Amino acid sequence: MTCPLDGRLAQLVEHLVYTEGVGSSSLSAPTILQDTHKRPVTGAFFMARFCERAHGLTAQAFGGFLVYRHFNGNFCMTATSTLAIKELMCFVPSGPDYAQALRFYEELGFSIAWESPELAILQYGAHRFFLQNFTNVELQQNYMMHLAVEDLDAWWEKLSALNLPEKYAGVRLKPPQIYPWGMREIHLIDPAGVLWHIAMPVTPAEDA
Repeated sequence: MTCPLDGRLAQLVEHLVYTEGVGSSSLSAPTILQDTHKRPVTGAFFMARFCERAHGLTAQAFGGFLVYRHFNGNFCMTATSTLAIKELMCFVPSGPDYAQALRFYEELGFSIAWESPELAILQYGAHRFFLQNFTNVELQQNYMMHLAVEDLDAWWEKLSALNLPEKYAGVRLKPPQIYPWGMREIHLIDPAGVLWHIAMPVTPAEDA
């Protein structure tokens, strides 16, 4: 027996709901096709293990899950991959003065979560990046970061009050401006030459 995952079923796989226990862990194909407004899959590991041992079972991988069709026509599903991304962190070059770069980012509001002579983890809330004690002028002057914020005007008030260009050689600060790609941005160049796009989407009123 094959496991026909037609287009409708493929589109609805991520909407399935499986609760713990045997009785509610297997849904028939008609139920699956109607179940479009349920919360995402939470797991049906008992049923998956049962299906793996059952006779007449076929399976097909789909979107990080394995969808099983048992001989009785019922479907069940379990995760097949642990490849979910939990965090993406960039390595930002410090330029020739690593200690100054650390001070600069601390003044912006980042805290040093971890530090060594060659590398530091800088953190703002739940968001982090690596600051690397590394100098490459061409790289630094072509390196950009995008920082999405909730209140750009509050960030402008904070940054403009810090007088960063007066404190750090090479630092430049440009006030908020609307750009063609639909963002309103502050541009901040750090002491190494790295350009930060501090941004939030343009509001309908601003776009009018």
